[in-house]
Amino acid sequence: MFARLRFQQNEVYVCCNCGALPSWYAARSDDPRENLPRFSWSRLFPSNGGGGAHSRMCAAPGEITMARMSRREWQYRMFIARGEFVDFPHEKTAETCAAWPPAYIKAHRQSQDFLEVFHANHAHVVPGDHVKSLEMYCELMDIAVDKAE
Repeated sequence: MFARLRFQQNEVYVCCNCGALPSWYAARSDDPRENLPRFSWSRLFPSNGGGGAHSRMCAAPGEITMARMSRREWQYRMFIARGEFVDFPHEKTAETCAAWPPAYIKAHRQSQDFLEVFHANHAHVVPGDHVKSLEMYCELMDIAVDKAE
């Protein structure tokens, strides 16, 4: 998943991005019969151009890893954080964009500390704990790590 961290309330970040969230996240199941009942489509906003649709759903709870490459003083860095998707009432989507699929993320770090090391506005998010693998990659590639844990 690639999404923008839009804002934070009570240590939970609202994470969504113009309709791009795989249906797998609806129930976190490899069986589409479990995911698709929690998933729907809405018409693409005209401001997004072209035709098509936004996927509508909320990401199901579960452990995640967030990561994002950035540069500071011309040196590559990788932001890495563990967290979890948490349940929020579907009505809360109206506070962001009801047509875009949200994920509500509780980071495993206090918000001020998290924001000090997150030097971007979008993050890549994958299910599970992949922190050690990302750290190993960064070590091999000589990339500094900004870890939010």
